[in-house]
Amino acid sequence: MKNLYFLISFFLFFQFIYSQEGIAFKENKQLYLQGNSILIGNNILGDDATEPLMDISIPNDVVKMKYIDVDNDEATFSSSEASINNAPEKPKIAHAALYWCGLYPSEKGALRKSGNKMVHVGRGDREGQINSILFKTPNGVYENLTGKIIFDSYGTEVFTTNSPYVCYADVTSKLQNLASINGTYTIANIKATEGEISGGGSAGWLLYIVYED
Repeated sequence: MKNLYFLISFFLFFQFIYSQEGIAFKENKQLYLQGNSILIGNNILGDDATEPLMDISIPNDVVKMKYIDVDNDEATFSSSEASINNAPEKPKIAHAALYWCGLYPSEKGALRKSGNKMVHVGRGDREGQINSILFKTPNGVYENLTGKIIFDSYGTEVFTTNSPYVCYADVTSKLQNLASINGTYTIANIKATEGEISGGGSAGWLLYIVYED
């Protein structure tokens, strides 16, 4: 959509197609500009700490998920990266939003036999704040980032088997201060359940940037 005027509405959304409901669409920010946008992201759970899961024959809920941790930093328990390439060196950034989410009913999950069926059981309560993570821009160092909790079903009567949550942080000023937005972004310490949970373990992040031409 480059060189065209377009309207961008940012929505905070989290809803499942079940009998329970999360929260409906809610407008977060609206922009009308001539420009372009960039979207990058990654997951922070897999069956290996650094290698991608390639076996598509395995059902999600029997994969023993573990934190991905690629930064070789002992201060982090999870980390993943994504890069921006070939963007304008110093664009006029109108808005930059970081979202992260995860399924987090317990610290660990396991699949166990109960009678004639297999059931998922959780071990250990949640630890720490889900909206506190680490954020690293290209050629930078980790910064503590505290976001807004958009949705969290933990301790409620909805989504009790997987307890999803979603968080958001406005990082516009952080990217506006960069000499270039090109490079590798690293997000660390996003929390989720390791092991096996109903529906399969899942967690990750995305960075959405809108800039003017």
